[in-house]
Amino acid sequence: MIRRFIAAITLACVVTSCGIPTDNSARVLPPVTVIANPTPTTVTTQNNLSPKQLDNKAIVIFMIRDGGLVGRGRLTSQNFSDSDLLQFLVDGPVPTEVSLTIRSGLTQRPDLFNNLGIENYIAQIELSADFTELPATEQVLILGQITLTLVGNLRIDGVTFLQGGDVIAVPNANLEPVTTPAQRSTYAALLVR
Repeated sequence: MIRRFIAAITLACVVTSCGIPTDNSARVLPPVTVIANPTPTTVTTQNNLSPKQLDNKAIVIFMIRDGGLVGRGRLTSQNFSDSDLLQFLVDGPVPTEVSLTIRSGLTQRPDLFNNLGIENYIAQIELSADFTELPATEQVLILGQITLTLVGNLRIDGVTFLQGGDVIAVPNANLEPVTTPAQRSTYAALLVR
């Protein structure tokens, strides 16, 4: 009984101290008096991105690591071209990736391909005669780099490789010859963490 009485008194104190009126009728509040007019302020936010960075697009290129391929992020302009993607592969890894034993089979080797074009959603790359002189495992890694990078960043369905203007058979991830346009699935088995 005493506990209920103490609880009721405590509740009454809490209700009245919170400003909740205890009467059952509505009360008219006194008018508000403005002491000072607020001055307009401008709020600025700190943006760590430069205007140039805001115009960039993130892409993924594929590099070689431990006999497999890994995706690496890069920033490029919003209206990048297919040639820009291949140039990233020719430029090779950035300094922070070298310590991760990441490399590109195309580093400083733009002589391995002659030109690149896109027709009917299929990229067509002319490979040079020097390409066929590479070991088969290196060929597969380079073909995988090119295919995964182009298919991952362009609106294309696959990549066809040519020599002398003719479609050639290229090795897939299992070193089996493929003459149909290479797709992500052609080299997906090479992906490593």
